[in-house]
Amino acid sequence: MIATLSKLSIFAAALPQMISPTPPLTGWRSNGPTVIEAFFRLTITPKGSVERCTPVMVTPPAEPTRMCELVSSIKFVAAKDATGQPLYSLVTAQFRWTPAGAEEKTISPDVDLTVAHLPSGATVHPIAKTAVLIGSDGKIEGCSVAETSGVQLLDNIACKAGLAAEAFLSAKDKTGTNVRALQSLSVGFGAYARVVLQKDAAYAALGAAGPYFPERAQRLNVSGSVIIECAADTGGVLTDCATKEEVPQGFGFAQAAQKMAQTKWMKAAPGSGDHVVIRIEFPASRNFRIP
Repeated sequence: MIATLSKLSIFAAALPQMISPTPPLTGWRSNGPTVIEAFFRLTITPKGSVERCTPVMVTPPAEPTRMCELVSSIKFVAAKDATGQPLYSLVTAQFRWTPAGAEEKTISPDVDLTVAHLPSGATVHPIAKTAVLIGSDGKIEGCSVAETSGVQLLDNIACKAGLAAEAFLSAKDKTGTNVRALQSLSVGFGAYARVVLQKDAAYAALGAAGPYFPERAQRLNVSGSVIIECAADTGGVLTDCATKEEVPQGFGFAQAAQKMAQTKWMKAAPGSGDHVVIRIEFPASRNFRIP
């Protein structure tokens, strides 16, 4: 089922907000990982409690059931519809634990759209966080921009993406009954330069990063992505690169992207201009260690 803005209006709504701190991860082992990052899909009730927790990714693997027990203790201000009525909500949340404590992290986009150019006033990687209202029958009722990208045009495109989505599942309460719920969908935008990559058959299984795929990420089978902003000469050689986004952190993806530019493993394609933004993907499905 595909909905359009002409059929469904954009409405005012509010996604749930955390009102209690992320619980610390106790029993931290000194010889264990220095950082644990985890993504969860949470069902939050109209009273603001976590009713369901589904681990999406925990890196490195670290007892996802225990992580869900921690996250399920967090309290929220419940989502609300345009009339202020509390609703169920289905959101993706990312948390990060270190020996020093815990924090909720900014969510990376659920959907990344590449555009020919970004509108005036947009940041390097603008993200609009939308709230899509799904009825108990599974039909999309409308869309709201919960957190703006900073540019209204991109916000409208983000809501169109939400209304056209077909991957939403009906939220369920603890009895398994479908319930009307707000669901979050973060849409990122980027005008990324095309790149020319060196190729070496010995590293083909490691994707675009080749020999620069971080060893720890290879070993733990972790995927990632990086956005860097660089100067480029007429031959596409990249210099003065700055990392704008790294997901997830702590595995060396940003350092790998910088090294790919420094060693000329990666160049900007001809005609890209003297200032470029590049997105590099590190796909876990292909990252195994070379014997």
